[in-house]
Amino acid sequence: KALRLLVEMASGRVELSIVTYGAAVSACMPGGEWSTVVWLLDNMACACVESNTFIYSSALSAFEKAGEWAQAWSFLAMISSDRVELHTIMCNAAVSACAKGA
Repeated sequence: KALRLLVEMASGRVELSIVTYGAAVSACMPGGEWSTVVWLLDNMACACVESNTFIYSSALSAFEKAGEWAQAWSFLAMISSDRVELHTIMCNAAVSACAKGA
């Protein structure tokens, strides 16, 4: 539902922001909808919307819930190379994804 609403907002000429993307990524977290999270992150980059710690943590949690350890690990490596300060929540989600994927 969150993704559908985001698409409707964009097609209705509503400017998407860090808040709208953050809400959509967060909505994907409980169900582990990691592929949707990847799509959202790509769209954020294309729209030049800068991410934040909340979105990074939510994305890692979605990867963790889906047991997508490879996605979590590569994402963690990518954001650390972007000079993002890693937080305990992010690292715990990545470690947990690795444990679930093993």
